[in-house]
Amino acid sequence: MKKYNENQILFIIRWAPISFIVIISIIITYLRLNDNNILHNNEILELKKNFIQTKNNLIKNDVYALEKYLQYSKAKSENELRVLLKDKVYRAHNIASRIYFENKDKNKDEILNLIKDALRYMRFNDNRAYYFIHNIKGKSLLYPLNKSLEGKNYASLHDINGYYFVQTIMKKVENKTEGYDEYYWVKEKNLSSKAYKKIIFTKYFEPLNIVISTGDYIIDYENNIKIQVLKYINTLSIQKHSSLFIINKDKKILSHSNVNLLNKEFGELPLNVQNTILDISEKIPRKEGFINYINTFDAKINLKDEKQTTFIKVFNPWKWRIGSAYYDKELETLIFNEKEKLNKRIDDDFLFTLKASIFSTLAFLLVSFFLSSLVSKRFISYKNELLKEVEKNRLKDSLLAQQSKMAAMGEMLANIAHQWRQPLSVISTASSGIRLKSEFSSLEEEDLYHSLETIDNSTIYLSKTIDDFSNFFKTSKELTRTNTKKIWKNVESLIFAQFKTLNISFVLNIEDEEVYLLKNELIQVLLNLLSNAKDQFVLNKQGGCFIFVNMYIKDENLHIKIKDNAGGIDNHIISRIFEPYFTTKYRAQGTGIGLYMSEQIVTRSLKGSISATNRKYKHNEVDYEGALITIIIPTNI
Repeated sequence: MKKYNENQILFIIRWAPISFIVIISIIITYLRLNDNNILHNNEILELKKNFIQTKNNLIKNDVYALEKYLQYSKAKSENELRVLLKDKVYRAHNIASRIYFENKDKNKDEILNLIKDALRYMRFNDNRAYYFIHNIKGKSLLYPLNKSLEGKNYASLHDINGYYFVQTIMKKVENKTEGYDEYYWVKEKNLSSKAYKKIIFTKYFEPLNIVISTGDYIIDYENNIKIQVLKYINTLSIQKHSSLFIINKDKKILSHSNVNLLNKEFGELPLNVQNTILDISEKIPRKEGFINYINTFDAKINLKDEKQTTFIKVFNPWKWRIGSAYYDKELETLIFNEKEKLNKRIDDDFLFTLKASIFSTLAFLLVSFFLSSLVSKRFISYKNELLKEVEKNRLKDSLLAQQSKMAAMGEMLANIAHQWRQPLSVISTASSGIRLKSEFSSLEEEDLYHSLETIDNSTIYLSKTIDDFSNFFKTSKELTRTNTKKIWKNVESLIFAQFKTLNISFVLNIEDEEVYLLKNELIQVLLNLLSNAKDQFVLNKQGGCFIFVNMYIKDENLHIKIKDNAGGIDNHIISRIFEPYFTTKYRAQGTGIGLYMSEQIVTRSLKGSISATNRKYKHNEVDYEGALITIIIPTNI
């Protein structure tokens, strides 16, 4: 069994580090690959996040850029209109000046009529804009749209906001200046009553003391600008395959890369396109935001029914919804390509990790094998040294046991002397009496029988004493089923006479309990402990000596407590009394092995424990102090 354990230990020493290294290498490789996988997934997530953020920012910036272009075009349209109106008025002013200088010989009314005839049919801005003339009093001198209104005074005319714009014209005449003005007016032939902003430019014509004016509705001019803007945007969309699109308030698609959808009435559009436009109008009614929908606009078959992410912004001045989109399929393609790259990188990293792991594992295995072999040799060497030390200790313990036995034999011989003194005296007395009576011829048969019976009883007692001592000195260590009271009787039979001579009394509290243990070993321990107590009484030369013996069963353990009133053990040495060769007696009186052997027997043979303490207590109303020895051993070893 021991050989098996040694081989097992050597096997562990040799292979445990190697197994540990292999396991650690596998774990590290697994963790590395797992980390790579987590990193891979995180990179994919980061890629998605960055792609979405980049694409969102891109289409958002496209829309913002288009919005700025529209804002610029709108602002530019008003400026262009103002410049155009001024230029047209200046041209009219030049025409009037030429007519005037060419016809100075005519009166002013004739010259005015010539100027009116020259300007009446002049049109620009898609025939919307015309010239009109007022005098200093606000009288209309030229109104090409309705000649019947000429000659009427419009000084009190105002727009829907209560602004008297004709009076401003009169001031221009009065101040002999020029300038812009604007007011809100209902357009001609407009069925609704909505007023629109109109810009006019007025210039004073000094020769006739009149002002020549022209104007145009900004919305009409902006519509022209819108057409130009949309042409430009649509050209870019087609050329660059842009994802920009524009939808007006009437849900008409004004700009898109799919030209088949442009400028169609809402009802003429395919139903799925109508639903998408309605979805856009509902989700982004006023400001801006991102929406997702299935593509229905694109003419390309491979992009039909693909999911799109779109950013929409409302351009409030023209009530346009401008947007830009990207296909989520782009993300899938990008992720697929990126996954291919990452998978290749992971495969390369896996091969590198595997090679590095195998190389490092082999290196560690070689080192571990060398170290384990070295440790194995050291272990064998240490084991051999340990066996030598164990053998030395075994010889020493054997010697101690022999010394303890010899000391016990000495004690027993003294006990035998005490035990035999009385029966030998009885035998001697009986035999002497028989001889005397025989010499004086007074020996009666009854006296002879009585004396012989006395001699016979004494020899039986002597024989029993020899048996008790012989049983004690038997070397067999067999487990015996007995009980606590029998154990004490065996002890008492060996020491009773000697302890009685010394007037040492026993106070017993022994429960009659069955036990299964090494009986002779326990008896030897009890004899050693009682002998030590006896020696202390002799040393103290005290009277009234008591030894208290308690035996009882608790928690399947036999508890034995031996207490005396010999004054106790010195506190400085109480912790050392179970050491070998340690004694508190004079060198001539003790060997120092009794308590040590008792401790060895209790702990090794009986599998129990032994301890010593000092106790103060009362007995028969008298205070005593002494040593308390406690033994606890299993009832069934």
